[in-house]
Formats: sequence, C-alpha cells, structure tokens
Amino acid sequence: MLSRLLLSSPILSRASLASSLASRTLSSLQCSTSQGGAVKTGQLASLLSASVFKRAFGKHKDNLLAFLNDMYDEEKDKIVSIDNVEQSSVASKAMVFDILCTLSTGRRIIVELQQADVKRSEIAKRLICYLSRSYSEQWEKRMSKGYALIPVRVLALFAFQIDKSREKSGDFIQRYNLRIDGGDVPALDVISELRELMDVMLVQLSLAPNRLSECSKPSEKWGRLLFDSSRSKTIDEIDPGFFTDKHMAKVIECAQIDKMTKAQLRGLARDEKLEKDRQQSHIATIEAAENERDDALRQVDVAKKIAEQEMEAKEAALRRIAELEEQLKKEPEVK
Repeated sequence: MLSRLLLSSPILSRASLASSLASRTLSSLQCSTSQGGAVKTGQLASLLSASVFKRAFGKHKDNLLAFLNDMYDEEKDKIVSIDNVEQSSVASKAMVFDILCTLSTGRRIIVELQQADVKRSEIAKRLICYLSRSYSEQWEKRMSKGYALIPVRVLALFAFQIDKSREKSGDFIQRYNLRIDGGDVPALDVISELRELMDVMLVQLSLAPNRLSECSKPSEKWGRLLFDSSRSKTIDEIDPGFFTDKHMAKVIECAQIDKMTKAQLRGLARDEKLEKDRQQSHIATIEAAENERDDALRQVDVAKKIAEQEMEAKEAALRRIAELEEQLKKEPEVK
C-alpha cells in the first residue's frame, strides 16, 4: 500500500509553499540576526521547521509524551513515560532521524518530519529503511548478548499531501503494518509479533479538519495546530482554543520568535534557508522531468505525423496500382 502513494500537489503550489516557508522567517529574522534590531513581539515560526519541532518536542519530554499518546490513542498501550530522547539521531551516514525516543517499556519510536515534497515512490522505501536500520543496529548490539529485538514504530508527519484518495474521506492518519495472507497461518503470537516489528503511521497534516472546532480527537487537534503554524505569521493568527491545552500552549511558546535566543534564531534561519533550497531543487527536478515528458510527447506527435504521411503515400501508391491494373484489363491483348 505504501508504494502506491500518489503525487497530487501541483508545481505552482509547491513553489509558493517553498517561498512562503523560507521567506517568512528569513525576512523576519534579518533585522535580529544581521542588523541587531529587535524582533516584533508575537511573531511566530513554523512548528514544522526542524529546529523548532525538535525544541518543542525533543527538549520537552512532557510535550512529546502527550503528543505521542494523542496520536496513537491506545488505551491498552498508553505511554507512561519516556526514558530517553535523541534529537537528530544518526542511524548511519546516510540516515538521520529527527527524533528517536525510547519508552519506559523499551519500545522505540522514530518521529520523522518531512516538510519538503519528495517523490512518492521514495516515501515507502525511506520508512522501510528507517525500520530496517534500527533493527540491524539492535541485532549488532543486543543479539550477541542474547537479548530480544525491541519493537520500533515510525511516526511520519508530512506537510504535503501524499495520498489524494484520502482527501474526501478526511482521514489524515493511516497505520500500516505487516499483513499475512493465505497459506499456512502461523500461531497468533507470531502474527502479533510480526505486526509489532513493523508499525508505521503516516500523518498528512493538510488533511486534518479545517478548524479546531471541527476536531473531535486530540490527534486531529495536533494535526491542525502543526499545519496552522506553518501558515501563521503571528501568534494572534492561532486559534485561542489551542492555549487551553497546557502542552499545546508550551509547544506554541517554543515557536515564538521573540522568545528565542540568538543561537536559536540562527538555527531557524538555517532551517528555512535549507528548506527553500530543497524545495527549489525539487521543483527544478519536477520541471526538468516535465520538460523531458513534453519533448517525448512532441517526438511522438512527429512520429505519428510521419507515419500518417507514409500511410497516405502507401494508400496513394495502392490506388495508382489499382488504376493501372484496370487500364491493363481494358486494353486489347497483343498477339
């Protein structure tokens, strides 16, 4: 199912998104980071910015605990406490997790924030790689000592739409795990263990309910808050209802630009600059692919016209042959 995610956002919308995400913070921070001026009170950075997201959830375990419990919403498997939180955890030279947390039960959860639009065909591969790498590291460290593998979950947040078919249903969260079909079905405990070892949640933030008043679940409120923060320039544009939840209020506070240190402001500016570069690179790649497709279509049109001309010439030749044969039939035979 993961491999059939569809591309839905047009190029123009991606271009405008890239521009707004990058220019908003860069312009607002220019006076504070370059000229030493003051940042206006109430300016808000996007919670989808990597540095802001990691500060709001990576440095505040209580926020992360509330967020994870609301997103998974499992009464029987409620997260009691978080033992350790790693920000920008490096799984390998080619793989960096945004947040990797270890629960008191030993379970690990990888939180991945994807703001830049990527190829849909790469999403499933990337998430599978995250799980595979996490388990391979455990194998190297734990199995040699006889310990069992610790189940790992992936919570992937997307700022863009990855599955157009979900738009009408309003289902912005999808859970995926291993499915066993037909054949000799193993014991139930084996099935349960297999499903535990591969558990992926995809969250399309843009498909959360349009307003806070329309949110019936805590997970929907978090989705709405995260997405709204990417479009709001000031704290006044955030629905006041979010502040009634102490964890959401703390998360919003982490995004307030006037409360950031100079180091945090510089990190935010770097994030937005990097995000803009990624967006522009992705847009350029798509445009190049579309140009190649247009060239191919033009070549197909030329080939069709040539084929039509050849067909017309062939038909004309056949007609001429038929005319000559008729003439030969009418002429008297020469003895």
